[in-house]
Amino acid sequence: MLIHAGASGVGLAAVQLAKAAGAKPLVTAGSADKIAAAVRLGAVGGADRHEGPWAEKIAALTSGEGVSLILDCVGASYWEMNAEVLAIDGRWVLYGLLGGPTVEGPILGKLLRKRVQLLATTLRARPLKYRRELVRRFTEEALPSLINGSFRYVC
Repeated sequence: MLIHAGASGVGLAAVQLAKAAGAKPLVTAGSADKIAAAVRLGAVGGADRHEGPWAEKIAALTSGEGVSLILDCVGASYWEMNAEVLAIDGRWVLYGLLGGPTVEGPILGKLLRKRVQLLATTLRARPLKYRRELVRRFTEEALPSLINGSFRYVC
């Protein structure tokens, strides 16, 4: 799987949750140090977004097979490379628009050719009941791993 902003708080949490679930997380980040931080917590590698098109590095890290899941908080500015590195029948979860909301180009054709599932979501638009359930599940399923030291948090 590919996690954008992999050294952010959400990104580092996603790396650890993904590893615990048996995935092989890859990240994009803004420096080698940030990629190293994600690797220390379980990522298998990453691409520095400042070193040119990150899709080439992710493709190399997956031996050209691509990723089956992308967690994307960036949005528009990454759509082409996301479509490039996403494997056939892959899933793309869009939960932020740091790179903008407007997309131009043949995105729909690329998604259709790869049979991509695109899920767009945000917590702000969710009802309070949903958010409460999410906190309850986090408390039951993830908090014990934070308490016993299996998961680490970064301040």
